[in-house]
Amino acid sequence: MKIPLQFSITRKALYELVWSKQLGMAADELGIKKTDLRYLCLGNKVPRPSSLFWRHKDIGKPEEPTPLPEPDKNPEFEVQPDLVRINDPTLRKETVLQLMRIGSSNLFKVREDFMGCHKLVSRTRKPRTASKKQKLQETQKTEGTLAIDVDQANSRRALLLFDAILKGFESLGYRVGITEEPYRNFTVIEVMGLKIQVSIREYDSIRVLEKKRDEHLYAEYGIEKERKRIELVPSGRLRVEISYAEYGFDRSYTCHQQGQISETKSTPMEMRLKQVAVAVIEVAAQAIQQKAWRKIREEEKWEERKRKVEEDKRRAQIWKQIQVEQALVDLMISDSEDWAKSNQLRDYIKAKKADYVSRGASIGPKSDAGKWLKWASDQADRLDPLTKSPPSILDDADEYRP
Repeated sequence: MKIPLQFSITRKALYELVWSKQLGMAADELGIKKTDLRYLCLGNKVPRPSSLFWRHKDIGKPEEPTPLPEPDKNPEFEVQPDLVRINDPTLRKETVLQLMRIGSSNLFKVREDFMGCHKLVSRTRKPRTASKKQKLQETQKTEGTLAIDVDQANSRRALLLFDAILKGFESLGYRVGITEEPYRNFTVIEVMGLKIQVSIREYDSIRVLEKKRDEHLYAEYGIEKERKRIELVPSGRLRVEISYAEYGFDRSYTCHQQGQISETKSTPMEMRLKQVAVAVIEVAAQAIQQKAWRKIREEEKWEERKRKVEEDKRRAQIWKQIQVEQALVDLMISDSEDWAKSNQLRDYIKAKKADYVSRGASIGPKSDAGKWLKWASDQADRLDPLTKSPPSILDDADEYRP
């Protein structure tokens, strides 16, 4: 069946929906927030029941619904599920499908007793031997128990809530179980291939045991300040925590998504279990998208590193060619300078020879002037890069350098 990203609902169908169930449940069925549903009703002139309507209905004194104004006007309008953070169309469609299954189901209802309760609930009920001040999680010494951290007085209620959550997800085809770690058990629900962790915890409220003046501050600075001694006590209000986490080699998060549903004085947790189920699906979808984004970022980083390595390699090759080219140029400049020096020396030798002749000195091979002219000519040839260099003691200078 093809599930669109948006679906249509008529004005009369919206009116019947908000008067058939409470606002939060109706919003869960449409996959939107309660605030959005209120604006939807206001914009289409659909009256909504007050909280007193449901209280009177619960005690057996139902009130008459407010009539729908202008009932002849029944246009259709589009409703988009609240999944704006999910950009992948395939993942969004799959999430909408699962949310609509949860919204249209008649599940997640809390029983009054443990008759036929879930096997994980039965396993967790066994180690209940603690005093009232101890929490159920601290008394669970056996393996494979549910993730419950509440006062003993609320343990029965927390177990019944977990029973409704586990049975509801199993009825919709999801797998539930418990993962055991050295210091903590996690209750998990497999959603879209991910194990989403679910736990029930209790708020801790602060109780002041003693108030007295801080004598140190008063004696030294004259400051009147009270020092309080407090303790944390169970408040009786429950919270369902939902999370998914993956860790890298350094124990840092590679993927982390979480959410929580808390009860209030006017809305107990028993009335918010469908919101819990919706939150589980949303955490799974957001985790999948986060993993996809991380994979894309890692691939981009890998491609960037690969491009950088290739660019560094290319730049190194070009720099090597530049160095070779520069060495050839430097050699050519050095040879030209030596060639110019050798020609300058030859001109000087000619001038010297002419000076010897003008003064009538002998320039024969055995004369002092002839020997000097031969030595000077050899040095000029040694400097000239275009002439074969004659042997000289200067060639061994590096060998005998101190």
